[in-house]
Amino acid sequence: MIKSFTAFTSEIDNIEQAVAEITSQLGLEGNLLQNTVGILSCYSEFIDSGVVDALTRHLPFDILGATTIASAAAGEFSEFALVLMVLTSDDVSFTTGVTSPIVGEDEGPLKAVYDSAMAGKSKPPAMILSFAPLLLNGDFFVGAMNKISMGVPNFGMVSIDHTTNYNHMRVIYNGECHTDCYACILFHGEFSPTFYLATLPQEKVFSEKGVVTASRGHLLEAVNGMPAWNYLQSLGLKKNEEGIIGLNTFCFSMDYEDGTAPVLRAMLAFTPDDRYVVCAGEIPVGAGVSLVVVEEEKVLTSTAQLLEEIIAQVKPGSTALMFSCLGRYFALNFNSTDELKLLSEQMRGKDINYTITYSGGEFCPVSKESANLVNRSHNNTFVVCVF
Repeated sequence: MIKSFTAFTSEIDNIEQAVAEITSQLGLEGNLLQNTVGILSCYSEFIDSGVVDALTRHLPFDILGATTIASAAAGEFSEFALVLMVLTSDDVSFTTGVTSPIVGEDEGPLKAVYDSAMAGKSKPPAMILSFAPLLLNGDFFVGAMNKISMGVPNFGMVSIDHTTNYNHMRVIYNGECHTDCYACILFHGEFSPTFYLATLPQEKVFSEKGVVTASRGHLLEAVNGMPAWNYLQSLGLKKNEEGIIGLNTFCFSMDYEDGTAPVLRAMLAFTPDDRYVVCAGEIPVGAGVSLVVVEEEKVLTSTAQLLEEIIAQVKPGSTALMFSCLGRYFALNFNSTDELKLLSEQMRGKDINYTITYSGGEFCPVSKESANLVNRSHNNTFVVCVF
């Protein structure tokens, strides 16, 4: 069994007050069990002001996480927040680690941190919780860790921040903050998490389904034998002098054609010759793709429906770790905190301890027809791990 405690603060400048708010809300005295770890997300200025460092030095266990654009916990939400979830258990242990800087797509640092966290363990972990730096191809982390761990379920997020080029993005590990390192927690013992995800309603998926006929990693080159832009033109997309009209209003629903549910792939940009599409994740040859409309109302509807499902299914006293995509945040336009507001209201009075953090990509296993879990990287998705 894992006990969890959560805390929230929006106090950025007064270090002493921020630490006092977090520790008083947690109420950890006399409640910590044999194994404990902290999961943190924050607006990047909490690092600059010294709050993250002070909190890490104040609490006697590993704390890791990432910067974000907005978050919620303990009934509160804000774009300028720090949230901390503490997990403690006698029968589940937590081993943590952070890689050396990752250059390109070198798997070596990931293998080294996994092997170090597995030292002395005779069985594989029940789950990996991941915090990854913002790289163009988030599938690298999921694919590499899947191979290294031989398929251990991987749940997590890609770090972001509030700036246009994300140059304040950090992965956090015991007060040290990194732009090019990956941090993780390995859960060992009697631990059986359940994974949920919400994409967008089926009625917002175009009926036309194409097949990827040429691609290079995250670069979609051709669908049905046509250059990617020509294919999108055939579906009605247009461009003007400023670029593709409504680019951020659309994404792809991508089917791996392997018995798993489709995942969403955001379109980030077009190549200068307007032929190819740069996506926020891999688009493998042979995958099926359909265009999806991203709308504010449907983002909120999908969140509300998934929360209703979770509330109806989970046991009282459960813990829920939640990550929602930056694309969903942007789809809310001037009402950017509405998803957090909805979640806080819907979870009020429910005996479920939670945190939610916005991310630049979501890691969440999906079910396969054989009932095995398959690790996937997602975009424009709301993912939840409940235990």
